[in-house]
Amino acid sequence: MPRIKRVFTKLPFLRRTRVMMYCVRLSVSLFLSVAFTLVLFYAMQSLINKAGIHLDKIDGGYVLDFVRIKETKQFDVDEKVAARLPAADAPPPMPDTSSDDLAKPGQIQLNIANVNISNHLDIKGGLGFDQIDGDYLPLVKVAPAYPRRALRRGLEGWVIVEFTVDSTGKVVQPVVIESEPNNVFDNAAIKAVLRFKYKPRVVNDKPVEVAGVQHKISFQLQK
Repeated sequence: MPRIKRVFTKLPFLRRTRVMMYCVRLSVSLFLSVAFTLVLFYAMQSLINKAGIHLDKIDGGYVLDFVRIKETKQFDVDEKVAARLPAADAPPPMPDTSSDDLAKPGQIQLNIANVNISNHLDIKGGLGFDQIDGDYLPLVKVAPAYPRRALRRGLEGWVIVEFTVDSTGKVVQPVVIESEPNNVFDNAAIKAVLRFKYKPRVVNDKPVEVAGVQHKISFQLQK
């Protein structure tokens, strides 16, 4: 220290003034740096506490655990925009294929009649399902669906279908013999006939198939 003082006293006045100013600036800079660091650390600690960020202590330091909450957004459709959207087309009403006894005004009436079923019925022991000799009998007849194209045009007609009743009473090999108008109600009649169910014909206690059965289905719109 005495040596530094001697060196300092030997310096010219101007140079001593500059050295003193430099020391003062250095001291002030160090003080401000320390103060700024402390303030910054305190501010970061406050932000961490307000944001709800947790510090999980582990061996060798801390790990920041950030918890993010996804914000749910609700979108409101503008009434003007919704008014400009085209309204969904309502499905066309399905035609009612009920029988004559259940038909109501404005509904579709389907008349189903046999053209040539049989000229002789030899039934013994009633209408049961026992294997007794007898002719075939219709058990289930399903009304066909009215074609949409014919319904829109207001068309009426009929179809004569020929098919075979096999040994189990199932309808097989249906064929359209005649129809009016042509190819309008054919598919609907075929689909309906395939769902028919018969009691098979029994000969010598054995069920046999019956070919050439004809059935007429009429499609009429009730006025």
